[in-house]
Amino acid sequence: MKTLSIKKLGMAAGATAAIFYLGCIILMITVGKEGRCSSSTACCTSWM
Repeated sequence: MKTLSIKKLGMAAGATAAIFYLGCIILMITVGKEGRCSSSTACCTSWM
């Protein structure tokens, strides 16, 4: 049975968290806090 490498496990967890964080930042920039795209773009329709 192999043992886990703490350095590799920490690097993998940190990289995963960084990718998730960057994805959230990109999502908030493109969609915005309202949850829909701005009226100048045709990517979304108004839900309300």
